[in-house]
Amino acid sequence: MDSLKDKTIVVTGSNGLIGVALLHALKENMSNIIAIDIAYNDADTLSTFIDEFNYKNILYFDTNIADEKTRVL
Repeated sequence: MDSLKDKTIVVTGSNGLIGVALLHALKENMSNIIAIDIAYNDADTLSTFIDEFNYKNILYFDTNIADEKTRVL
């Protein structure tokens, strides 16, 4: 995934199993990440990712992209 280095990547479903794995892979490439997911049950998932790995190139949006009324982008 070297071609993603220094790119901005949007990850929907960022708190799911695949989403978290993708965040870790993108972190290794120093990608800028925009993480999007519906309100999640485990509020510590993303903050743990940011704090534990000291990763600052991430923006998180708590929204349902399927619902026009709640979109924030």
